[in-house]
Amino acid sequence: MSLTTHLLKAGHESVVAADPQGMLYARLREANVPVIALRIRNHLDLWAAFQLRRLLRRDSYHIVHFHTARAHALSLWLYGLQVKRLVTRRMDYPLRAGITTRLLYIHCVEMVVAIS
Repeated sequence: MSLTTHLLKAGHESVVAADPQGMLYARLREANVPVIALRIRNHLDLWAAFQLRRLLRRDSYHIVHFHTARAHALSLWLYGLQVKRLVTRRMDYPLRAGITTRLLYIHCVEMVVAIS
């Protein structure tokens, strides 16, 4: 939430997609931060992917910043859209080599933020 509030104060437009039943969604609404309801049930939630893709097409966003594994998995379904995809992941274990890792961290995003 602090990244979004900082961006807004700096004059950038920023919107968060969050689970409407979650604490983050409630906190964002209380703080008057623009938030869109998007529930991601699992890593293969095609309905959430469809909703995100529709939203990105409709409102012409420039960047999508994924923060969780479930959200990051949606990047697979955003191919072909004119939007930059960025992922920030906090992980305390090494990534396993394989096609899924290559897809998610090389082919489905333009930028990776590594927290160290």
